[in-house]
Amino acid sequence: DRPNMQLHFAPVQVGKYSDEGADLYNPDTYPTADGYSILPTLLKPKSVAFIGLKSNNPFDAPLIQPNYLESEDDRMVLLKGTRKALEVLASESFKPYRTETHFPKGANSLSDEALLEHIRRTLETVYHPIGTCKMGSDEMAVVDTQLRVRGIEGLRVIDASIMPTIVSGNTNAPVIMIGEKGADLVKGKVTASQTNLATA
Repeated sequence: DRPNMQLHFAPVQVGKYSDEGADLYNPDTYPTADGYSILPTLLKPKSVAFIGLKSNNPFDAPLIQPNYLESEDDRMVLLKGTRKALEVLASESFKPYRTETHFPKGANSLSDEALLEHIRRTLETVYHPIGTCKMGSDEMAVVDTQLRVRGIEGLRVIDASIMPTIVSGNTNAPVIMIGEKGADLVKGKVTASQTNLATA
């Protein structure tokens, strides 16, 4: 029902791609050149990450294993999205803006396996992590529907980490609404839904 792929159109070059990987966001690569990028973005990943404690020292960084591309579905969606981006780049509408590409040569004719290998080498996050303190009623939920941390009195979590699943798009607007709702809860403000229930 919801989109599972977003193409980010960015007025920046992200550096040269080579067999060794990507020279991402290096300003010295093309210091004076104009350029643009189309970045296929997976919106509903099925791969499951892991985060855990490294030790009993609270100052140690946590263990984080993102497990990117663990799911076959994720690989196929990114493959289709990358082919769609290549199709857009090769279109007649983009011809006036197409001079040199830093994608692998002959990318349009690459096999699925070769293109997936390129995706593996250049994959990165788009900085919208969510869900580490998800809201819900199951045993894995950290906060309840009032954003209160289960088992700890007087503590709430009010940020993107409470989202049980990611939205199909940028997280900015939902996070603003979580903040607004959380502020109302902290202040004890009666919400519209509570008012409607009381007068029903």
